[in-house]
Amino acid sequence: MSTPTTDATLAPLPRATPSGLAGWSVTRWNLARVRDTLRSRTVWLCGVLAFIVFALAFQIPYVYTIDFGARPDHLLILGGMHDDESDGAQTYRWTRARAELRVPALVSGAWQLVMRVNGWQPAGGVPVQIQLGDAVLTRPSDGDWQEWTFDLDVSAGDYDIILSSDTFKPSDSGNADTRELGIRLDSMSLAPMGGSFRIPPVAGYILPLTLGVMLFYATARLAEMRERYLLALTAALIAALFAAIAFYRVYLNAQAVWTLVFFLVGGLVFMLFGMDLLGGLYRRLGLETDRISLNRLGLIVVAFFVLKAVGSFYPGMYIIDQIFHLHRLQFVEKGNLFFVTRSREFGSLETVYPPALYVFLSPLATLFGDDLALIRLAVILTEAIGGLMLFAVARLAHLSSRAGFFAVLLYLGSPIAFITFGWGVYANLFAQQLFILMLVLWFTTRWRGHPLQTAAFIWLALIVGLVSHASMVILLSLYWGLVSCANWLLFQEHKRAAFVFGALVAALLVTFGVYFSFFVDKTLANIGALQSNSASAATEGFERVVGNGMAEVGIGLLPVRVHSPVEWVLQGAWYLARETWVYYRTIPILFALVGFALMWCDPVLKDLAVVLFVGVLLVITFFLVGMMLNVYTRYMLFGAPFFALGGAYVLDRLAARGLPGRAVAVGTLALVIVSGIGYWFTRVVN
Repeated sequence: MSTPTTDATLAPLPRATPSGLAGWSVTRWNLARVRDTLRSRTVWLCGVLAFIVFALAFQIPYVYTIDFGARPDHLLILGGMHDDESDGAQTYRWTRARAELRVPALVSGAWQLVMRVNGWQPAGGVPVQIQLGDAVLTRPSDGDWQEWTFDLDVSAGDYDIILSSDTFKPSDSGNADTRELGIRLDSMSLAPMGGSFRIPPVAGYILPLTLGVMLFYATARLAEMRERYLLALTAALIAALFAAIAFYRVYLNAQAVWTLVFFLVGGLVFMLFGMDLLGGLYRRLGLETDRISLNRLGLIVVAFFVLKAVGSFYPGMYIIDQIFHLHRLQFVEKGNLFFVTRSREFGSLETVYPPALYVFLSPLATLFGDDLALIRLAVILTEAIGGLMLFAVARLAHLSSRAGFFAVLLYLGSPIAFITFGWGVYANLFAQQLFILMLVLWFTTRWRGHPLQTAAFIWLALIVGLVSHASMVILLSLYWGLVSCANWLLFQEHKRAAFVFGALVAALLVTFGVYFSFFVDKTLANIGALQSNSASAATEGFERVVGNGMAEVGIGLLPVRVHSPVEWVLQGAWYLARETWVYYRTIPILFALVGFALMWCDPVLKDLAVVLFVGVLLVITFFLVGMMLNVYTRYMLFGAPFFALGGAYVLDRLAARGLPGRAVAVGTLALVIVSGIGYWFTRVVN
C-alpha cells in the first residue's frame, strides 16, 4: 500500500543555477502536490462547504427586475429586439417579429411574471403570442401601455420567454425608419411566490461553481502559502460567489460559469506543465529562480488571466473599438497591410494604422475559426505574458522576488490593466508588451557573452514594435535614444549602448523603407491640418479641450473645454491628477517617484533608475504634447510598467520594515486591486 504524499515527503527542488534546474523537477513536484491535494480531506471539505453555501444562497428570495432600455436588459436578450429608445418619460425596446429572452438561474416552484408592454401599431393593437417555457398562449393588446401578469410553475435552471407578433415598417407610412417593429417592452419583473424550499439549479450553476472553488484551491496550493492564508482566500472566493448568487443573480450566466471552469482548468494545466518551460526561458536570460518563486508568479498571472477571460467572454460584453479591430484583422487576412483610419489621438484625421498585431494573429485565425474570440483571447494572453516578462525585468535589474511579485500585481491589477474592458486599445497593449520584452533584453546578462545576438533580438523587437502602433515611432525612438545616451554617458557601458542605438537606427530605416514611406504624404498633410486647425482656433480666441479623445462618465473622466491659458493649465493639472487616481489610485505613482530617487542612491539599481525615470519623463512629455496639440495621447497606459516597477520597489522596502510597513504595503495593493476588479465588474455588467 502506497503512502500518501505530503509536504514532508516531497523531494525538494534543487536551487536554480546557471546550469539549470533538474529536468522537469517543478512539474514533478507540482503533480505530486496536486495528487496530495486530491487525497486530502481539505479540498473536498471546501467543495462540500461551497456546494452547501451556494445552495443556501439560492434559497434567498430574489426578484428579477428588468427595465428595458437600461442595463442590465442586454444580459437577458437572446435576439429579436432593437436598440433601446426613450420617449422622455421611460425607456423601452421595440421587438422584431420574434423576441427571445432568457432569465438565468431560477429555482424551482411558483413565480409571478409581470410585463409592461405596448402593442400599438398603425392598424391598431396587435395580439401577442407568448411562449413561457413549454406553454404557449396569446394575449390581445389595446394599443396602450398594459401590465400582463402570469403565474408560472418552473423547474430549476434558465427560463426562456419568447414573444411573437405581427410587425410593421414605419417607412410604409412615409417615415425614414425602415425597421420591422413589433411591440414595445418597458419592463419585466419575475418574483418568487411562496416560502417553501426550492430546488436550485444544481447542474447548470452549483456544480460548476463548486468545481471552480476546488480548482482554485488546488491551483493556489501550489504557491506553498500558509494554509490559513489559502483557506482565507478560498473562503473569500466562496463569499464573493455567494453574494453574486444571492444579490446579483440576474448577472449570472451558464456560459460565464463554464467559462470560469474552463480557464481554471487551463490555469492549472499551465501551473503543472508550464513552470519548467518558464524557468528554462528565465535561465537563458541569465535569471536564477526557484520552484516557489515560479509557482507564486504563475498563480498571480493565472488569477488575473482567468478573471479577465471570464469578462472577455461574458455574453453580451461590448467593448468600444472591438469590431474595429475585427475588421482590421480581416483586412490583413486578405493581404492588405497598408491602410489608414481616423484617429482620435490625431485630431480625428486619417492616419496610418500599423498592422503588426493583426499580422501575428492572422495565421492563428485560420486555425481558430472565430476571429472575434481570437482577438479577445489574444489581448488577455499577451497581457499575462507581459506580467511574466515584467517579473523578469525586476529580477534581472536586481530587485527582490517579492518586489517582482508586487510589480506584477500592480501591473495586472491596477484599474489601467482593465482598460481594455472599456476601450479596445489592443494595438497599444500589444506594443506595450513588445516594449517590456525590450526591457528584458536590455537587462539580460547575455550582453556579456552574446552581444551581437542580443542586439539582433532587440532589433527585431524594435521593428515589430514600430509597426504595432503609430505612436511607437516617436515613443521608441525617444525612449531608446535617451536610454542609450544616458547609459553611454553615466555608466560608460559603451558596448550595450552602441548596440541598442544601432539597432534602433537600423529598425527605423527598415520600417521606413518597407512601410512608413508609403504614408509620408498623408502624414505631412495631417501635420499641416493640425497646424491649420490650431491657427484657426487662435484667430477665434483661446480654446482647448483637456483630456480630448477620452470620455467615460463611469470612471469620472470627461474632456473639459477651457477658454484661457490659466484655466488650461489648472484644468490640465487637475485632469492629470484625476487620471492618476482613476487608473492607479495615485499611491503607487507617488511611491514610484520616491523609488526612482532611492534606486539612484543604490549603485546596483542606478541602471534601473535611469530606465524608469526616462519612461516617466516621456509620460509627462506626451501629456504636455497632448495639451499643446489639443489631442489625446495614451501616456497613462505607456507608463504602466514604469509605475509598477518603481512602486513595487518602495512596497518591498516597506514590507521589510515589520508589521506597520507590511500593513501599508498590503493596504496599498488591496486598494489598487479591489479598484481594478471593481472597474472590471462595472464594465462587464454595464
